[in-house]
Amino acid sequence: MRTNTHSQRPSPQPAGWLHGGARYALLLFGDILIFYTTLILTLVLRYGYEGFESEVFFAHRYAFTIGLLLWLIIFYLGGLYDRLVVVRNILDRRFFALVGIGGLFLILMFYFMPSLGITPKTTLLIFIFVYAVVGYGWRMIFNALVRGAAGRGAVRIMMIGSSLAAGEICDAIANQPGYGYTIGYSLKDGLQTFQNPELFLKEIRDHNIDLLVIPQQLEHDPGAVRILYAALLNGTSISTLPDFYERLFEKVALSILDETWLIRNLADRRSRYQTLRRVSEISIAIILWLLASPILLLITLLIPLTSSGSVLYRQPRIGYDGKLFTLYKFRSMYSHKEKNPDADAGSAQWSSGNGDARVTPFGRFLRNTHLDELPQLFNIICGDMSFVGPRPERPEFTADLEKKIPYYTLRYLVRPGITGWAQLNYQYGASVDDAYQKLQYDIYYIKRRSLWLDMIIILKTIKRLFVEPD
Repeated sequence: MRTNTHSQRPSPQPAGWLHGGARYALLLFGDILIFYTTLILTLVLRYGYEGFESEVFFAHRYAFTIGLLLWLIIFYLGGLYDRLVVVRNILDRRFFALVGIGGLFLILMFYFMPSLGITPKTTLLIFIFVYAVVGYGWRMIFNALVRGAAGRGAVRIMMIGSSLAAGEICDAIANQPGYGYTIGYSLKDGLQTFQNPELFLKEIRDHNIDLLVIPQQLEHDPGAVRILYAALLNGTSISTLPDFYERLFEKVALSILDETWLIRNLADRRSRYQTLRRVSEISIAIILWLLASPILLLITLLIPLTSSGSVLYRQPRIGYDGKLFTLYKFRSMYSHKEKNPDADAGSAQWSSGNGDARVTPFGRFLRNTHLDELPQLFNIICGDMSFVGPRPERPEFTADLEKKIPYYTLRYLVRPGITGWAQLNYQYGASVDDAYQKLQYDIYYIKRRSLWLDMIIILKTIKRLFVEPD
């Protein structure tokens, strides 16, 4: 069955800057340009034409360039470069608050760094006000450009096949035009009705198709390959469904994976990366343990004062290569069965996060600040865990999950982590369905793992301490 989802229209020019990192780069470039434009406007308002004099301008340019780095870090930690902002075209309500915080840090920077040679008290106040106005205007223009380009120049897709993953893609594109795609045509029955490439090329031209999204199995169909090759020579881009799904959602589609895909994408153990990562993790964990020792001591004293029971919570978890290890955390739950049936680990229960009635008041604080995770630095030093990786589960849960979720044991290809791609991109897991969704993010991480991705995850985790996900 063929479904024509759009009427014919002149072929648009695809808005290539909408996709991948180009949009983030444009937003970042605009923010930097606005920062320096604001500096120039501020100097003119403060000093008149003297603001253009080389001595005044260069003195401020050097100092404010240092401040720019701080400014961008605050914007990042505050979530102004999140996918929510950059893809969904939402001008975040935190903008003015973050400008104020950035301004405060600029003031502190100039106060504690007198070597910069200027004390721009009035200049800073003018700068903060001007940036709030000009920066807000720039982000409104950026969002208008994204919406306009999404409507006029979105990449038109021909979706071939009718899998669950294909349906997810169609729904997401229909609900989020900011992705920069539109479904121009759908061939739910595949390429069976086309006897020769010319008929298929006519369909592509008639519906102004820029990109074909095809089921992976078509790569093994000689007839389909011949037709797709003709489309490729005609200038049409082609992507397999798993690859496009991964690019759009930043996770893998578990429902369409097979052993061939897994062997092709996950067989590389990346020994150099693993060695370098292991050495750096041990060093960093030891340094953090020493730096955090006063906090560790304070928490050790406060836990027994706020609830009865041991300070540390020891729990068996499944780790690398499916081996059992003991995970350490500061105890955040009650230790008696009246308030916590799971106290003796004899009747495992899914946790519902901070709303869990088994969590003590002080334990809720530890969880909110993630200080309960500090003892896991010892797990990292011992080699049981990494900073980044799939969250380790209890054997009582994994025994059931391995039966109900395909390829669940792939999580054991890497060391479990304190934080990870799934924890950042999905809600607190408390069911088999949640575990299924989180596995899709875990496999995405296992496929793409690198020091760069690890650094991104760590930075996003730090940001999460300041900004709750929307």
